Amino acid sequence: MSKRAITSGYAWEQVHKRVLAASSICHLCGEPVDFDAPPRTSRSPSVDHKIPVSQMGHLSRLEQQRAALDITNLRTAHYGCNASRGSKPARPVRKASQQW
Repeated sequence: MSKRAITSGYAWEQVHKRVLAASSICHLCGEPVDFDAPPRTSRSPSVDHKIPVSQMGHLSRLEQQRAALDITNLRTAHYGCNASRGSKPARPVRKASQQW
């Protein structure tokens, strides 16, 4: 199953909206996502799979679809951060506990 088949359609749209409504911070860089940015620009919002779809090849087609739409596997991210990460594992964000 291609990633395109999983990340399209009504079910994906509904999960996508829920994830973006739950957080406005990119889980990859820790910076705020710009919901007013033009689509597919580096600071615009996207939904990232913690476990990339490309690494779900060992699952059946139905299991892949369920895992790809599982809200616990999805996080808000900048489009640019998400694209840069690709299918590599996510690194934890390390931020200072206060502004220096």
